[in-house]
Amino acid sequence: KITKKELVPLVRDLADWVRLHHPDDRVAIIKYAKGGSSLHTDWQPDGTTSSGADGPCYRCFQETVAAGLRALRADPALVGLAPRIAGMLWIQGESDTDGQHDYAANLKLLITDVHQTYGDIPFFISGLSFNQTVFTKGSAGARNAFEQVRTAQKTVASRNPPCAFIDTDGADFTVRPDGVHFDQAGQQMLGRAFAAAAITTLE
Repeated sequence: KITKKELVPLVRDLADWVRLHHPDDRVAIIKYAKGGSSLHTDWQPDGTTSSGADGPCYRCFQETVAAGLRALRADPALVGLAPRIAGMLWIQGESDTDGQHDYAANLKLLITDVHQTYGDIPFFISGLSFNQTVFTKGSAGARNAFEQVRTAQKTVASRNPPCAFIDTDGADFTVRPDGVHFDQAGQQMLGRAFAAAAITTLE
């Protein structure tokens, strides 16, 4: 999920770039978050434009996007501007480190479904981080499951353009004492990393 702390630098960096290079455009973020959700169950897509067989979180996400677009179209301050989905940011994976599901296949199917539903938009994947010590310094089983999901994220991103993998291993991606969640500085760094990737794609 993406939090408000990540949204601040993300929106600021994107807005500054758009203001400079596309002064007639605006930036809007439609946010949906559900902590602790799994791709294999909560987000499981059916790979089509229909949402009837999708997982509950993915259905709620699509409803949130539809509501967000309606709100933008109805906003009197945006008269003359037509909202267009420019990309999707994906932060998820920890709940799938149980080693019981094919994360690569499920993620590829989600991207296929997103492209069927919203067009061939860039899909930005935040990778699991080596700074998440609950995995990297845990049991051999935890490390192996972590590596499987992380490798899947990188592989799917490289093989399914227009996708991009966001590397979160740098020292600036700091984590809370729980060894799982990014702290405030780490979240803000993630927002900046997403903005940088999006700007590279839009240029």
